[in-house]
Amino acid sequence: MPAADLGALGAATRPPVNDAARPPQFRTVYELLDFIRRSPGLYIGGTELCRIASFLDGFSFAGGFAADVRESPSFYRFRWWLEQRLQLQPSTAGWHFMLTREADGDERRATLLFFELLDEYRRVAVGNPLYEHDSSQRPGDA
Repeated sequence: MPAADLGALGAATRPPVNDAARPPQFRTVYELLDFIRRSPGLYIGGTELCRIASFLDGFSFAGGFAADVRESPSFYRFRWWLEQRLQLQPSTAGWHFMLTREADGDERRATLLFFELLDEYRRVAVGNPLYEHDSSQRPGDA
């Protein structure tokens, strides 16, 4: 078959686009993480917390959600909340490293801990102005 015909062959064998097979549209990082939680191996290639952290870093770098979307509480403040919750000294280490250390280096245990603490954070920090996007005060500061 001539090379020029290969493109036509590929186009003819591609299945039609099925809107039902597309992932849902997410409004917040929490909706996205809830979706990934169901089957992390399918969406991020494994269950290790470093994969979730890398995915979220890439997502953020690519622009994340629209600027007018404000999740509550702010995921950006999650690391600060973790410092308090786990009674850690303030650190520049990211939330991924804090949780991996808490799980004694076990990335899969760290993932379970991440989702457990993320759920707790969402319950206790919602409505608290210290955990909103526009707060300039660091939680725990007087």
